[in-house]
Parts: sequence; C-alpha cells; structure tokens
Amino acid sequence: MDQASKPTHYIYWASRTISPNTSQGQHHALRLLHVLLIPSSFSVTPDFHAQYPQVLPLSALHDESDKRTSRPAAYLLDQLAALSSSAATPRLYTFVLPYTSGFIIRSDFLSVRLQMLQSSYEVQSFPEPRGYCPSREVSQFREDVIGMLETAVGVISLEIDQSFDLQNLEHQLQGRLSYPWLSLHSIPERRIALLRGRPNYRVGRSVYSAAKTLGVSLIIIDEDKHWLQADTPRNKQLREAFLTIDMRENSTLPDRIAVAVKSYPAQIDGIFTLSDNYLVAVAQAAEKLGLPTCPSSAYEIAFDKGLTRKLHADPSEFATVKCQEDLLGILSRGDFRPQYPLILKPRTGGWNSQYVRKIRNKEDLFLAVQEICPRYVNGVVIEPYYEGPEIDVNIVMSDGKVIFEEIVDEPPSRGDAAGDVSADFLENGMRSPSMLPRKEQQSIFRSVSKDLLALGFTDGVFHVEARFSQSSMELRDENGLIDLVSTSPTPSEEIRCHLIEINARPPGLRAQILSKLTYGIDYFAIRILSAINDKKRVEAACHSFNLPQFPQGAQSWCQLVHLPVLQKGTAAGITAIQGLLAQLPSVAPYVVEYQCCFEPGETLPDPSEYVDVYGHCIVSSTKGRRHVVSMVDAMLRAYYESGAQKTVALSPIEEKPYKFNGPWESLTDIDSHMAATKEIDFYAFMEK
Repeated sequence: MDQASKPTHYIYWASRTISPNTSQGQHHALRLLHVLLIPSSFSVTPDFHAQYPQVLPLSALHDESDKRTSRPAAYLLDQLAALSSSAATPRLYTFVLPYTSGFIIRSDFLSVRLQMLQSSYEVQSFPEPRGYCPSREVSQFREDVIGMLETAVGVISLEIDQSFDLQNLEHQLQGRLSYPWLSLHSIPERRIALLRGRPNYRVGRSVYSAAKTLGVSLIIIDEDKHWLQADTPRNKQLREAFLTIDMRENSTLPDRIAVAVKSYPAQIDGIFTLSDNYLVAVAQAAEKLGLPTCPSSAYEIAFDKGLTRKLHADPSEFATVKCQEDLLGILSRGDFRPQYPLILKPRTGGWNSQYVRKIRNKEDLFLAVQEICPRYVNGVVIEPYYEGPEIDVNIVMSDGKVIFEEIVDEPPSRGDAAGDVSADFLENGMRSPSMLPRKEQQSIFRSVSKDLLALGFTDGVFHVEARFSQSSMELRDENGLIDLVSTSPTPSEEIRCHLIEINARPPGLRAQILSKLTYGIDYFAIRILSAINDKKRVEAACHSFNLPQFPQGAQSWCQLVHLPVLQKGTAAGITAIQGLLAQLPSVAPYVVEYQCCFEPGETLPDPSEYVDVYGHCIVSSTKGRRHVVSMVDAMLRAYYESGAQKTVALSPIEEKPYKFNGPWESLTDIDSHMAATKEIDFYAFMEK
C-alpha cells in the first residue's frame, strides 16, 4: 500500500468476559467489547497492542453502512463518519454486552452506576425500557465488528493515551456493573399514580426519569393549574395523564383520591407520594382501592411526632401542647417532669428543622411555646435532648426484611452547640459512608428496623433520624476539623440509638443524590417499584457497588454541604456559588454537583426570622474522608467570609436563565435540548 492510500485510522478491538467479584452467578456477569480507534500516526507499543489483539483499517468498515440494524451499530458508524482525518488522539469505545439473555430492569442503569467513574467519559444507553436483551457468543463474529455490537446495551467512550490502563477500567466496571441488571422473565407494563406532582421540573426530574427508565407509566394527581396539567409535548413525555382533584387536607381527601384512580380508563397498579403531609391520605386511599401499601395507621404514627415519641420515651419525659395554658396544666399536675436540656419542635409538619429549639430552662420553654405553637395547628412536642452525634438511617424493606441500609453522619448544627435558644438545627451537611464501626451500625439498624416493624411497616423506603450514645466514636475537633474519631477509653456498654423521627418516605432530593453518588442506590426508583409491588426489581435495585478499596458498598467518600442564607436581600443566583468555587481551585475539581435554591432577583429571607438554604454542593473524593472534610471546611470558611456579600445582588438582576457550567445528573432523552444548553431552572421549593 503506497503512502497516499495508507489508512488514516485503524480499528483495534478486544473482547472480555467480566465475572462478578462475588459468588453471584453467571446472570451477574457481562461481556465487554473494547473498540479502539487509533490514528495511523500513533505509535503502538507491543504492550499496548497486546491489550487489543485484533486490528483492521478503518476503511474496512466503509461497506458496513447496510448493517445499521441496531442502535449500537448505528452509533459506532456515526462516530466514525464524523471522525476528522486529522484527529490525533486515540478514542476507546467500550461496549457492554449481556452474558445471558434477559429483560432490562432499568434502561439507563449504565448512567446511574457509572456517574462518577471519571470526568472525561461519555455514556450512551441503547435498550428500551423493559426491553429484551439477547446474548450471543462474540467469537462467532470473527472480524465482523459491527455484527458484534448487535446485542450491546450501552457504550462508554473516552480519549486515551499510551499510559491508559485497560485492566483498571475493567476492574472499575466490574465493581459497578456486576449486579442483576437483567431479569430472566419479561417485565409487564405497569402504571402508577403520584399524588403531588412536584413543584417544578428540577425538583421532580429524578422521579420522572426513574419511572420512565423503569418502564412504569406515570399518572399525576394534583390540583388545578399545576404545571404538569397542560398537555405540552414535554409534559406528555413526563407523564401519561394528569388527574385534577381537590387537594385540601381533610377527612374526605382519601375518598377523592380513590375516585380519581377508579375513574381512569386504564388500570393503575399503585399510588404513592413524596410529600409528608399526604402520606396518610395516600395510604388510606390505597387501602380503599386494594393497592399495595403499609397500614395507614403506621403512617399516622410516623407523621405525628408526639405518637412516635411513645415508642421509647417514658410518658413523663415528653409532652404535646398547643399553648402555654396546656403547658402550665401538665406541669402543675406532674404529668410532665422536664429534665433539661429539652427539644421543642412542631408535632406535625416543619421542614428543614424549622422552629426546632434546644431548651435549657423553664423560662426558655415558655417563651418557645408562646412563639411556635401559634404557627402549627397541632402544636409542639417537648422531648428529651439526647447528647451524641446525629445520624440519618436510610432503610429499604421488602416483606418485612431489610434489603438495604445505610447510615449518614451529620456534623453538629448550630443548635447543638450554641447557648441561644433561637439557634437553629438546620443541617450543616451529610457525610457518607459512615465512620461508625460495622458492628455499631448493625446495632443501630436492628433498633430502627424493630421500630419500623412495630408500627406495621414492611415494604418501602424509610428515612429515619436518630442520635447515638455509648459509641466507640465521638465528634471531636482535631486540628480545626470536626469529625467522628475514636473515643478513649472505649465504652463498655453497647451503642444506644435514640430515635428522633421516622419519615416513611425516601430521603429528600439532596440526600437522595448523595446516596445515589455514594452507593448507586436510587431511592426514588425503589419507592416506585415498591408501590407497584415489584419485589424482584426492588431487590435488584438495592445492590450497591462492590469495590474493595471503599467501605460498605461505596465508590467514594462524599459530603453534602448546605450553604445557608446569610442575610436578607435580593438573590444573585448561582453565580455566587460559581464564584465561591472559583476561589477554591484545589476544591472545585472535587465538587461533583451543585445547585442554587434561589433564582436571580428572588427575595432572600431574613435568617433571624426564617432559616433557609441558599444552595448546596456535593464534594467527593477517593482519597479518604479526611480529604473531603478538609475541603468542605475550606469551602465553608470562604463562604462565610464572603458569602453574605456575594449571595446578595448589588444591582437589579435581569431575569434570564444562567448557563450551568458545573456537573449535573445525567439527563434523559427528553432533556436533549436542556442537555445541550445546560440552562438551570432554579427551584425555590426546599426539601430536607
């Protein structure tokens, strides 16, 4: 071949079978087909060539255009057609193929499981939701690269160089993808109703995406003039239908929900909500309809913090009151014998730890009751303040058995340390995975699951808040960084778990993202599957990662950082957070997700009157928890030093969308326009 006709690029490839790194069976194995596009000018070393033994000139694929019988083949041919002859960097396409035939459990599982693999890769998924994925022997295709791709379920693509370690990539994929992403049996079409369709797209996107990729049709039940009601092209892709009802919270709401579900012309297989104040009504409606649910009585107790407190506290240790007269009465009768310090909080409702107070004396108690009771129709709960670090316990149950569990550590809040009764308990952040020894975690899990079962909960996702004492770990300031460290001496008694409250739903949006990034667990998807009684897919969705270098099924150490509103004024928007990260060049590369909770021009509340969050970031590192904590400390110091000025606009804000240049969750096909522009639709609705 003369120089003029020499190919500009070559195709190298290699196939691998990746077995699970546990004894999970062949249905957890997968095949990888590495297709490497190399410029002819690239110097291929023997070691490099050994990793990709098969080779063809790119021109050999020129006649393959008639084989566009599958999305994977079309994808690769399109990539090659768009290739510039001057491209000088090798690019690797790693196609994922099933080892055994089956039906896809979730069509975007690659994006979910590989979200934090590395910053420079791209993921493309091919299957349709619930689609059939056949398995074929790669060896039968010989040099037919396009034929090999017929059964691929997705591809990971990235630029590489001579130092690229293919074996390490395979190890990373093995630890993330060796789980049951295929079902041996067909998955029937199901339909689910969501009561309260989320306040806007950004808050609801994770729920809509989960339903779509699970192949579950979504019906929205909400009030008139909700943004999902209009039959716009995008809304039609987000939900199958919108049912309008009167959403007033009263005794007839369950009946109205049931009537709406019965009136729909197609069968609805389940109903759920993510809004605390509708959990009881939805459970009651499900009971009327004969749909899957835990007892509504369990939801009633979990929603009412006064009833929840009866699970553990002595009757004289806590009280529920609606006014100062109630308090005077129970004190004079001796029904309530306060042991300070105490916690006072709303009995029902109350988000972001609003109006939670640490009470140190009788005077503070009466003042707090006078201030807070008029704000809540059901009054407040007064209960013991448990010394010790606070944690979140997230549990997934199926048929009364715990099938996934995690503990998230929380740094101390202002209310824990401050002497001022007005100091808030807004979470400073969440750290995952937990630093507690596994034995102590198991003790906490047993305590929490026992409480859930005692109430009657057997299925679903539960977000439980608790504190612990008598642990081998304690919060301590070491060199300016506060984190859990070993106690000395180690307590002789077993760790004690003190229940704070039970949220009979998945953790809120921000905490959900943290768990998804840390473990690959999507609580919203699990909640949907649980509500339609799809137990096999619930179990499959509860498999975390299997990377031995990280603890407890994690893939890194992460912390969710809350940036509070520091002063009243007019919000500057996300530019304040982007400016903060620009000040921290050593921290910014580890910020894998960030959001602002206020649109430019919105009014920031006075933090002395209302506690709110300006925005948040998630910091992640594979170098260790101490590395994460130190970066978060640097971020918060910079924020408190300059955040009050930068979060408040100094001049009128032109109302237009800002371009979001930072990391974000993977967008689905329905977001193709938004993925191209990355325009952020800020949300003001705050969840814990």
